[in-house]
Amino acid sequence: GEVPFFKGAYGGGYPDGSGNAAKLQFRFGTTKPGTPPDTYDNNVSMNCPLGADDVLLNLTGAQSITFQAKADKALQVEMVLPTANITDYAYYSALINVGTACPKYTSILATGAGGLTRRNFGVNKPLDLAQAQAVGWEVNKGKNGAITEAILWVDDVIIQGHTFVAPE
Repeated sequence: GEVPFFKGAYGGGYPDGSGNAAKLQFRFGTTKPGTPPDTYDNNVSMNCPLGADDVLLNLTGAQSITFQAKADKALQVEMVLPTANITDYAYYSALINVGTACPKYTSILATGAGGLTRRNFGVNKPLDLAQAQAVGWEVNKGKNGAITEAILWVDDVIIQGHTFVAPE
């Protein structure tokens, strides 16, 4: 009975031809110059704004975000929930192990077990669902050390407990 926030809205499609999904295809960069050479802790991401023209979406009362995801190889992916009260990228997120199958993942929209945790840098601010800006998926080189390039697909994003009204 839930309506997906986005469903097959972007091209690329799953490799098995079952439909379209948001697709993030990437290759991590090179090393930093200097002595000793130090590798960049690269990040790649895709985000879906929750409101038009940077309008915030009040998700107070929403219970979780569900989505389907798969990759062409095993990846650790952060599902990130940017909120306007956090301005230093220390957003709340959930670490998801994505494989080559396409199961449904669920992240509880609260802190604690099965929910979101604040990234371990920046100013400690509370999770404020009333100030939701976007939902995103980030792949970090530091969490995927053996990966140089990959493809991530995300589809059927549903915010449980929130009635999404599509813009006209």
